[in-house]
Order: sequence, then structure tokens, then C-alpha cells
Amino acid sequence: ASVAKGNHKLIPLSLYFNFHSELTEEEQTSMNIVKMFGVLDNVNNGYISSRELATFFKQVRKVDALKWGWYDSVLDRELTLAFLLELFEVSFIVSRATFVQLDVDKDGEISIYDLITFLKEKGGR
Repeated sequence: ASVAKGNHKLIPLSLYFNFHSELTEEEQTSMNIVKMFGVLDNVNNGYISSRELATFFKQVRKVDALKWGWYDSVLDRELTLAFLLELFEVSFIVSRATFVQLDVDKDGEISIYDLITFLKEKGGR
């Protein structure tokens, strides 16, 4: 479980590893799971704070917006830890699926409706 420190929840390395527990050791190594924790834990205290996680994802969203040539005020919104954990969960489930599995309506494209249907059928871990 996450630890509360002041107004910020902290995710220890053990909980972070739990997000990746379904991966084989080889997959975890190839994905640089430990290095990613180090990137997210930018104060090197052995925990990822909600602030660190929100900052990281805000930076990723801004880079993505620049890549696509647009900027939206939505990017300035604060992301809650619960929302970020949900994003991790969805990302994890979707990353383990094949294109054919995600293309639920079999039209050759993966739409938001395909993802919603797939996630409803697949559920969480």
C-alpha cells in the first residue's frame, strides 16, 4: 500500500514492482523497470510521490502535445494519483494485448470504442 507523507502519498518500490508482477523477469529487465523507478523518484528517497508522478506525466503530455503540434489548457490540470494509477493499469493491460485482440469490431482500426469494449471484457488485474 502507498504511504502518506504530509499531503502527498508515496509509492514504495515494492508497490511499483507489484504493478509489473505479471511480467516475466526477462520482460521486467528489458523494460528497465528499476531504472524507470529511479527516473520517477527524482529526490532519491526510495519512494515515488504523487507530485513526482504528476510532474513526470505532465512533462510527457507536453512533449506529446509539441510532437503533434498542439497545446491545450487541459495539459495544465493536476493529475491525481488515483488517475495516474488507473492510467498505469490501462497501459499495462493494453500493452499486453495484440492488435487483433484490441480491434474488437474488426474494422482494421483501434478506436476508443474498441478500447472501452476490450477493457470492459478484460477487466483489471
